[in-house]
Amino acid sequence: MQKILLGILIVFSLNGFGQGGGETCATATSIASIPFVGIGTTSGSNDDLFASCPDVSNTGGAPDEVYTYTTDSSFEYINASLCEAITDYDSQLYIFENNCLSTPVWCQEDGCESPAYSSPYNSRIDAVVLQPNTTYYFVIDGYSSGSHGNYQLDLSTSTALSEPDSSLIPLIAINTYGIPIPDEPKINAIMGIVNNGSGNYNRPTDPYNEYFGNIGIEQRGSSSAMFPKKGYGLETRDSTGSNNNVALFGMPSENDWVLHGPYSDKSLLRNFLAYYMGSRLYNYSPRTQFCELLLNQEYKGVYLFQEKIKRDKGRVDIAKLDNDDIAGDSLTGGYIIKIDKATGANNDSWVSPYQSNSLFPSDIELFYHYPKPDDIMPSQKTYIESNITAFEDALAGPDYLDSTNGYARFIDANSFVDYLLLTEASRNVDGYRLSTFLYKDRDSKNGALFIGP
Repeated sequence: MQKILLGILIVFSLNGFGQGGGETCATATSIASIPFVGIGTTSGSNDDLFASCPDVSNTGGAPDEVYTYTTDSSFEYINASLCEAITDYDSQLYIFENNCLSTPVWCQEDGCESPAYSSPYNSRIDAVVLQPNTTYYFVIDGYSSGSHGNYQLDLSTSTALSEPDSSLIPLIAINTYGIPIPDEPKINAIMGIVNNGSGNYNRPTDPYNEYFGNIGIEQRGSSSAMFPKKGYGLETRDSTGSNNNVALFGMPSENDWVLHGPYSDKSLLRNFLAYYMGSRLYNYSPRTQFCELLLNQEYKGVYLFQEKIKRDKGRVDIAKLDNDDIAGDSLTGGYIIKIDKATGANNDSWVSPYQSNSLFPSDIELFYHYPKPDDIMPSQKTYIESNITAFEDALAGPDYLDSTNGYARFIDANSFVDYLLLTEASRNVDGYRLSTFLYKDRDSKNGALFIGP
């Protein structure tokens, strides 16, 4: 009789505290409070949703289930995990905010190994910050169409990171007055920087002595936008909201900056080292400064403050291209082109006639970075596309090594060699295919095509 009663209690416990997910976001299982444990199976469910996480690109087609949770009037800090107990397949976990139509705000493919699975292909997302009065959807998915099975979703409470009493690297405090930072456009905010110099401690209570004033801020990145630790694009502004060139951390005066959040790089050093080595190889590589960030009085951890890549005397020093530079030598430069995928408003590009040479060949898109898509003239587009395509044709042609007709006449070969070595040494997962820059100055000023910075 005791065994029967124990079995009944276990069944009731699983039903009460281990409810399975819903089929779609519209029928998602509601979570009343956190901590929460959801137990179910995706076997037999439909494939209603799909997301490709930044850590591992999945193939889709897996059945999925959904839970939903709505916060109250305060921030909540949680951890979400499929790493416990019964999860027995190659799982995927992602979280939508307010609806399931946009890009997930967090996404994880491989992060841990459940006791019921034989490989580290289960999913966990730590340090999730839930906004007040907001609805979230937790999706339990899989790597591919054959990835399904039993799962246990554990949602546990966490705490905000404690701000440092002091730090030997500068402190940056940004206040958006409670307004969430969008992907774009930039919103108004205030930024203060404490920088007491090398070897001196910086404290949150110290006066802002490096900068205190207006900025515009937006989220930055594509895949990285799904990381708990966001990256941001900054623009220093004056009291009227106009661009305000300032010199920060000894860098040349400018108004466009980047706050890089090294989330997937647990060493926090790869971007810094790549830029440092690049500065020894190239005419220019973005200057950087480690810092610690407080956003709306919430500590966000260590960031890398860096220059945004753009045409400028102190950055990529190439000729300015105006609307009337449509013929002769002035048409030949300067240009900055970016190999990437479409993000936000920047979707003006052309597709290379050659696909990537990989297991899964794909199109190579080249975007106009400078002049901006709204500013570049049709004849300028035609010129730079024709120039780069001619280089590709020569490289792919039978006489690619010919000193007269080969590829070398189009490019600065040393920059390509340096870029290849630096990309391989830093194990840059985006190398060659994403976030890769090319620039060209006027023919009268060494108009070879450079790769970088």
